[in-house]
Amino acid sequence: MEITDERELLSEDVPLEEIIKNHPFGNYEDQIRQIKVVASSNGPRIDITDQGVVYLYLSNSVKKRSNYHYILFHEFGHICDRLDPLFGYNLKLRNELNREGNSDRKIFITDLWNVYIDGRLSKTDLFEFPKPPDKRIDPHCKKLINIDTIDSYIEEISCRFGSMGFDLNESKRLLNEVWNSGFGSLIYSFFDEQYFKLARQK
Repeated sequence: MEITDERELLSEDVPLEEIIKNHPFGNYEDQIRQIKVVASSNGPRIDITDQGVVYLYLSNSVKKRSNYHYILFHEFGHICDRLDPLFGYNLKLRNELNREGNSDRKIFITDLWNVYIDGRLSKTDLFEFPKPPDKRIDPHCKKLINIDTIDSYIEEISCRFGSMGFDLNESKRLLNEVWNSGFGSLIYSFFDEQYFKLARQK
């Protein structure tokens, strides 16, 4: 497996090969041909082509973050899920979400998937908040949220769902359900189904 990191965005303290080999969601290194690390102000995010080329987008400062180790496990959690046939990742749905008018739906599904990944990482002690904690001024809930506990993590996302018109209590209930879900218990289409379920309750 070839790793290209021309901008030296990766920390030498955390070998990427070890993250992939020891990922708690499964070892899929045989399906990854190459990893290209790309500088991006919109990182961290990740993608993989049909040819097994992973694009890992990172900001220039990410390796200085206190939870850098977790960030890599989180991003490759997306890759593990996509390569797991039981998760049922759907490129057709992804392309549909990228169409105009689907931004709320895309954010909702992405948020739920992130929570599912983080919940599982927390069960293996790999989830970690940054220090100092991230802070969000939420216009919907009209408050400053310090994201340094699971409750505040869930609250910040539920406020984002509230800005889409979804009930805050139902959003929190769903997010907690997803957080507490076990390994292999959810599939990709579940997130989309929950979007329409909450939408019908508006």
